[in-house]
Amino acid sequence: MTTMKNAPVKDPIGMYIMPLYAAASWTGMLLYGDQCMLVVSSFGAIWALMNTFKNKSLDAGWISMGLVAVASMGEIFLGDSNALHYLKIAGCVLASLNFMIPFTMWPKIEKLVQKKIRSMRWLKVFGAYLLVMAAFWMYSAYELVR
Repeated sequence: MTTMKNAPVKDPIGMYIMPLYAAASWTGMLLYGDQCMLVVSSFGAIWALMNTFKNKSLDAGWISMGLVAVASMGEIFLGDSNALHYLKIAGCVLASLNFMIPFTMWPKIEKLVQKKIRSMRWLKVFGAYLLVMAAFWMYSAYELVR
């Protein structure tokens, strides 16, 4: 008989979305440059907003990626401007920093694995996702500055 204590850990669907989102983000950037920013940042901002409501704690990604999405949308409707361009750069840098924040709380995150709330596989995917997306947003900022 399986009890809650020894029940297998069921990882959330996000574990599978993380690598797909990261791969799609990098593919979009490498193939289309900053033209992909509206789609990538909108998806990320919506996902972060959903996390904020679901977990009842702030996922600041909806703010940083939201800035990129708003600036990208503004460029489409209002045309290029220095203000929107710098807002997009700032949003990219903030998004990169947001993806690095969980590493400051890594011991707490590891405890979730120890309590069987998440699996070791989830922890590895999450760590890789954070690194890849922090690099993506910093590279995006670099491309916008270049």
